[in-house]
Amino acid sequence: MLIVLRENIPELYDAVASRNESAIKKFAMKYFLQNHKQQFEFKQELARIEADPFNPENQKKISEQIKLKNVQANFELAMEELPEVTKFRLSVASLMNLMFSLLS
Repeated sequence: MLIVLRENIPELYDAVASRNESAIKKFAMKYFLQNHKQQFEFKQELARIEADPFNPENQKKISEQIKLKNVQANFELAMEELPEVTKFRLSVASLMNLMFSLLS
């Protein structure tokens, strides 16, 4: 798991490898805030699109959202069908839970 972490999230790997609790907390907070910001921006964008769904630019965005939902659905299906992907996801989720527990 640490090899995957080192390759995908080097900042977090360095914090974990050095057992630097403040760096882990900093990363977790940064991750939490970034995720929260993305969710907020997505909701704002969705509200703008829903306000004028017949606008050609909004139609393109609606099409992109449909494509994204299809990709997400395919990813979820792959998660069910490929246990190694599920293992990786669970490992990352476990790591994130650990980070958030350190913030408490």
